[in-house]
This record gives sequence, structure tokens and C-alpha cells, in this order.
Amino acid sequence: MERSCQKCTGSAEERALKKLVVKALWTEFPGHQSEKGLAEEACHYFRDKKGDPISPRTVRYWLREETLPSAVHLSALVIMQPAMFLGHWLGRGDK
Repeated sequence: MERSCQKCTGSAEERALKKLVVKALWTEFPGHQSEKGLAEEACHYFRDKKGDPISPRTVRYWLREETLPSAVHLSALVIMQPAMFLGHWLGRGDK
């Protein structure tokens, strides 16, 4: 039961940011039918472009809204999808 409530914890802003991260990942890495394929491509991007090796499992945690990316990975997503994040932070995006 504790595990199923993990998504319920955290502030409303944290939950909104997790949803935004999921949307940004699916938008930035289109064409995948499964989170497995998306996670593989995203982890290779972060490994190659940012020099920070992460596993597909880590990306799947983000996609399932279980954790948030580190500051390094979150900033990379903001750079990849600036309008999406700025719109959210300015109150014009999805909440």
C-alpha cells in the first residue's frame, strides 16, 4: 500500500513538475510505443550529450512519476523544451 501512495506525496507543484517532465520526454523523443524504447533513447541522449550515465530504469522512474530528474537532467529538459517549461512556470501551461 505504501508504494501505491508514492505518487500522492509531495506538493502540488512537485506533482505538476513530474507530469511536465513526462510530457517533455514524450515530446522530445517521439515515435516510441513503449516507455522502454523511450527510456533507452533518453538515457543514451543524457549519456552522450551530458556525460552523465543514467540507466533506462532511472528514466522509467521519471516516466512513472516516481522521481524527478536531478538538476542536471531537469535543466537539459528545460533547454530541450523551453516553451513548455516556461509556459508552466508562468502559469500558462498544464497543471
